[in-house]
Amino acid sequence: MDTVVSDSPLVEEDSTSAFFAGGTYIFGNVRRPESFISSERAGEWSWRLNYGYQAEGNIVSEIDHGDFSKSEIADTNIGGITFGKLLTDGPRVDFTGKLAVFRHFEEDEGNGNFWSYALYMMATGRGYSPWSKEEVFRYGFGFGMSYADRVPIAEQRKQAAKGNNTSRFLNYLELQLDFPLRRLFKARSMQNCYAGLTVVHRSGIFGTSDLLGDVAGGADWITAHFECAMGRES
Repeated sequence: MDTVVSDSPLVEEDSTSAFFAGGTYIFGNVRRPESFISSERAGEWSWRLNYGYQAEGNIVSEIDHGDFSKSEIADTNIGGITFGKLLTDGPRVDFTGKLAVFRHFEEDEGNGNFWSYALYMMATGRGYSPWSKEEVFRYGFGFGMSYADRVPIAEQRKQAAKGNNTSRFLNYLELQLDFPLRRLFKARSMQNCYAGLTVVHRSGIFGTSDLLGDVAGGADWITAHFECAMGRES
């Protein structure tokens, strides 16, 4: 820090440190598409419908530990449609680019109904049966950005209680767990479809980003979903 700052009796340390981690996706012809997308899945895309309720806990340390309680701050619901395009595939993990459009139902809480939009990258892994080697479940983690036409009422109330800012533009996180419906249904239309749970999360990354309005906090929704992959050759 500048000496004018560090000489202040209110400042204990002369410097601060921070660690940042990130990832990149390269668009272009660095590799031929066949080298990272199998030929039968080269044209794969997906759609998903989900609907759920406002959660009380946070996506990290509460919901991911099994706390699925409804919010006591706001009684609202969310519904959405998501489109995804497979970017890379593998025997254990796929990477998919996704665009989600959500409808927030908050009229009963005095905040009206409005839309929000999320653009993000999803990493999806698979669990296989040790006996048959068939796919038993999928799990995924998504990271990106979210913009809401109106700040969700849960975010407004949480931030007001702490005297903090709100923002329409926030970081977006998503957790997903689902199961292949082909294990229950033999219909051809169900062979590439899944049903399960999706956790939707908006937050300001602990108030560390000016771009996100220095927001410390956010909101979460727990939803049930139905998702199908399209464009596979087999």
